[in-house]
Amino acid sequence: MRKSSFIVSAVIFAGVLIAIAIFAKEPINITQSISIGVENTDHDLNELERMNMKFETPTTQPKINATLAIENAEKTFGTMSKDIHVEYQLITSPFRLFSDEAITKNPDLKKNGIEKLQAYIISFRGLNIPSSGPKLDILNNAPVEQQEHRKSNNEFNVVVDATTGVTIEAFSYR
Repeated sequence: MRKSSFIVSAVIFAGVLIAIAIFAKEPINITQSISIGVENTDHDLNELERMNMKFETPTTQPKINATLAIENAEKTFGTMSKDIHVEYQLITSPFRLFSDEAITKNPDLKKNGIEKLQAYIISFRGLNIPSSGPKLDILNNAPVEQQEHRKSNNEFNVVVDATTGVTIEAFSYR
């Protein structure tokens, strides 16, 4: 009887270990330290300007930490990549459609939109996102009518309000 109890316990223990190995979420891998301010951005400021977006250097500390911002971005959009880069910026953007949660937690969004908003930009890298933009001549990076190939983006950026932790918007441009 003792021998069979030991075997049953060993099998259950092994099963638990296997289940943990299969279902455990792998840790987030932030490949670089958190960049703060426009002078340290990895983003293409000219492309952002073309999209009517602007980054500026924040002068105050965020109210939430970057780990929470990543978790909230992943709750909204799912885990897309383990190659994650984080920046803390003041962002200005023409985006004006906000969730009820975003407006409740930050009423200034309804009044001002995204105007110098303290935000984390969570960049999921190493992706292959078909662009919805114009078809491009790959050699000359110019629009072409009969081109089969479209530009693919390899990064998806999620903007998380650094004062509330709420996901505000997402964009992809490269």
